[in-house]
Amino acid sequence: MKIAVNKTNGVVSISSVCKCFNLKRDAFYKYNSRDSRRRLFEQQIIETVKKRRKLLPREGVRKLMKSLHKDFENQRLKVGRDVLFKVLRKYHMLTLRKKYSA
Repeated sequence: MKIAVNKTNGVVSISSVCKCFNLKRDAFYKYNSRDSRRRLFEQQIIETVKKRRKLLPREGVRKLMKSLHKDFENQRLKVGRDVLFKVLRKYHMLTLRKKYSA
């Protein structure tokens, strides 16, 4: 299958991409809107965590979850422990545990 490419600015049409991957156009747009909502959700979480980490930089995810529960409720964000772990891992914001020598 050949993809129509605009040679002036290197843009590929959405319909040709959808044909190439055997998708419908509405599925493409639905994925885009879902992806943008997810990114906005993650950015809200990251901003809230950064504010908290200024005060307590070594606070782990489980304690963060407890201390930020009210903030997430005020922002009307449903954030569980696993979601918080995934987002912080994605943005490299997990804190490392201190290693104690025995």
